[in-house]
Amino acid sequence: YILSVPLIFKQVKLEWMKFESPIDFIWRWEYHHNKNLRKELGLSDDNQNKLTFNLTDSGIVLGQLAYNLYNGYKYFNLLDMLNKLDEEHLNVFYQAVDIRLGK
Repeated sequence: YILSVPLIFKQVKLEWMKFESPIDFIWRWEYHHNKNLRKELGLSDDNQNKLTFNLTDSGIVLGQLAYNLYNGYKYFNLLDMLNKLDEEHLNVFYQAVDIRLGK
């Protein structure tokens, strides 16, 4: 659901066919930008994937929400997400949680 939000899909539309899961866009973004994640995985900065897309703050936190709802994500912070999420995309948050809860 979150991958289809225009804010995100417009950025990743050239790569989405390569994704193995609906959260690959945020995994690639986090891998590129999160040094702690690369360190935990034992990867050097030289191994970074080149990104062909960029995400806004709202796109990043929605992606992190998707990652967290999909399989848990230790770098996700709900309060941080709510502070960064713009008003326009707050309903996306509510809908994503409802979908995850099976409502």
